[in-house]
Amino acid sequence: MTSTRMRKMGQHDEADAWEHHSYDWCLRAAGYMSPVGLAHAFLEGNYHSAVLWGFLLGPIALLWLVGSLVIGKVRRAGRDLRSIE
Repeated sequence: MTSTRMRKMGQHDEADAWEHHSYDWCLRAAGYMSPVGLAHAFLEGNYHSAVLWGFLLGPIALLWLVGSLVIGKVRRAGRDLRSIE
């Protein structure tokens, strides 16, 4: 039963307890990684650190690649237009 439904039924104390329980469960499920633990995960040198680096740098590299292609295409189109005149 959700906390909103409990509130509608007039069970405010139980609703507050349910929200607190849900929040605690969410924090435990998400886990906590200290900055030192994160540094170790990135610098271990195994498969998992490579995946982390890929997720971190993959979108940046993809954006760089697409941006380079677009800029190159625009430059070439501008050069072609100037050569026509």
